[in-house]
Amino acid sequence: MPERILLCYINEKTRAGKRLLSVMDGVVPQSQVAVYRRIKDLYRELFQVPGMDFIILLLAHHRKEVEKILAFKDLLLDHRIILIVPHGDRKSVAMGHSLYPRFMTFTDSDFSDVRAVVAKMIRG
Repeated sequence: MPERILLCYINEKTRAGKRLLSVMDGVVPQSQVAVYRRIKDLYRELFQVPGMDFIILLLAHHRKEVEKILAFKDLLLDHRIILIVPHGDRKSVAMGHSLYPRFMTFTDSDFSDVRAVVAKMIRG
């Protein structure tokens, strides 16, 4: 079984989550992607596989989600992070920078830039 390389926290029930999943389709083989709907499930996965190198795609719809993600910041810092935060929420942007993401964008994006960044990370 191929190793997972992309871990995603995406609530697909939101418009932005559905759009992101649609844009990301085909960038990485499905067998190498894990999508988590709850932050605690992503935490559990990261805690169980220390030492693995993942690309982690985080879609935070509101500041509370950013705060929950920051609660396990130590588990995230060894990974390549792409962070999507609410547009216009300067506090979420500031908090998000403490994760040292490789790329950050907003929930109102068309996510084509996210697709390009993930594709480049996989190739590199």
